[in-house]
Amino acid sequence: MAPEAVRALRGEIESAQTANGLFRGRNGQGDLYYTFFAMPLARLVRARFDLSACRRAVAAITLSDLDAVHAIAVIRLRRMLRLPVRSEMLMALLDLPATSYPQSDPETPYARFMITAAFRDFGLNDPPSDLTDYCIGHGGYANVKGATLPAVNATAAALFLLAGDVRREAAETLQSLQEPDGSFKAVPCAPQGDLLSTATAAFALHVSDYPLRQTVKPFLRACFRDTGLFAATPDDPVGDLEYTAYGLLTMGLTL
Repeated sequence: MAPEAVRALRGEIESAQTANGLFRGRNGQGDLYYTFFAMPLARLVRARFDLSACRRAVAAITLSDLDAVHAIAVIRLRRMLRLPVRSEMLMALLDLPATSYPQSDPETPYARFMITAAFRDFGLNDPPSDLTDYCIGHGGYANVKGATLPAVNATAAALFLLAGDVRREAAETLQSLQEPDGSFKAVPCAPQGDLLSTATAAFALHVSDYPLRQTVKPFLRACFRDTGLFAATPDDPVGDLEYTAYGLLTMGLTL
């Protein structure tokens, strides 16, 4: 990023911390999920913030009150903030009710990816997963059983869980879903590509040693805002911390 863009981003991050120690989301309130994205961004651009207040806020959060996505965010935040993380916290993810997961299904590619990635982060063995019921055609995956169209995020998640020929088929399917402007749509029928789907697809292909078929740089430029933040889509006027993390991740893959 140009120096002026880094300065703008640093200012946005520094002004985003709220009185409760967390970083604000789009509603202007301190938000656990946005704090999860703010922390690595702050380190990247050397933003100054009240680390002690953030640590106190995260330490006070009770995991049993959270859904799976937010519980995993807290576990990772605790690691970033050098707060204790016990293996029991991770094992408890396997006992969460189905309603704690997106689509109320803990077996989807996305759900298994979330849990597996968290386990790997802390040196635990992969929990079991079986994605057979979520496979569509040759290599596409969805997060809903019986779906007829592949979802980019589900297929990208599956790449981290598969091996051998089925992994190759998933990678080739994911490659084929890239749009001419370099973006990826969440699903083929979506009106346009978005930065979340683009980042997850590009990253999954990169770590699997499969190249993108189109450059993603024009799409990234279209999502970048003068504030130093990235927006979800080219026509979204406002950027935020979450999509900025996706934007910088994708930028790193284009170098």
